Formats: sequence, structure tokens, C-alpha cells
Amino acid sequence: MSYLSLENEQVYLFRPLEQTVDLDRLRAETWSLLADVPFDERNQVCLQTGGVDDWYNGTGAMPGGEDLSKFDEMHPRLKGTWWESFIRNLPYKVSRTRIARLPPRKCYSVHQDFHRTLHIAIHTNPKAYFLFVNEQRLIHIAADSHIWYVDTKRIHTAFNGGDDTRLHLMMRVND
Repeated sequence: MSYLSLENEQVYLFRPLEQTVDLDRLRAETWSLLADVPFDERNQVCLQTGGVDDWYNGTGAMPGGEDLSKFDEMHPRLKGTWWESFIRNLPYKVSRTRIARLPPRKCYSVHQDFHRTLHIAIHTNPKAYFLFVNEQRLIHIAADSHIWYVDTKRIHTAFNGGDDTRLHLMMRVND
């Protein structure tokens, strides 16, 4: 496992990485988990909670400067499961892994994160987008099994203008 290295490379707003995942298995594991763990008002479920038995520890907006690497340990109920193996076997060191739901016809506030993220679209629709404000760029991340690098340190938002819910697996990445 390594950190995502962008040394000597162009800094991207977003890009699909070479790595892909078994999307059918990811979907099956997601549906199984969400059958037992409901979304809260932030529409997120955290898989890496710092070992705390709280599915929502690490969800939503985080204060600037907080050490998010503390969210590298799995939720206790996920230890020894497919989820732990999936995250451990990624080629990148990730933390604060969450399943995020963006309901139909909803939008996040415009913001910027203190870290970059990897995204995997679990379920989406063609009217769900990221908007990078300063760059005036829209991107759609298709549910195509790719892991996407997204520079969420830039001012951005995500919106879902479609009729279907958008579900992403989001992972903080050190680069």
C-alpha cells in the first residue's frame, strides 16, 4: 500500500485511476450494510470510524486542521469482513471511508475540503455532477468500477439533478 503520489505529475482536478473494483460485489456489500445501518441527517455512513462503535463518527463537515488520519481504523462491526479486506487491499492508504448519499434534486453547499478524496460511484444517474467553482468545470463520475481521484481541496460542490439517488464511496487520501 502506498500514498497516492502526484510528484512530478500535473495536479488534476479529477481523473479516473487505473485501478478498478468489482462493482457488483461493492454494490451487494453496500446494500447489505445499508439494510442494517440507516443514513443519518448528513446522508453518510462512516466505515472507518477510528475504531469507535458509531457509524456516524467522521461524517459531515470536519473542522479545519483536525487530524483525519485518526479515522483509519474500521468500525468494530466491520473488522474481519469484506469491507476491511477491500480497504486494506486498495493500492492507496485511505482513511475516513464513507458511503455518501445525495438524494434526487439536492445539492451540497459550496465548500473546500482539507484533503483530496477518492470516489467510487456505487449508484448514480447522468444528472449527478461535481462542480468546481473557480475552474467552472462540471464532471460526472459514472458507476463504471473506476476509482476516481478528485481534488476536493479546490472549491466545489456536488449536485444531483436527477430522479435517482447518487451513492458514492468516498475515501480521504494522503497524496
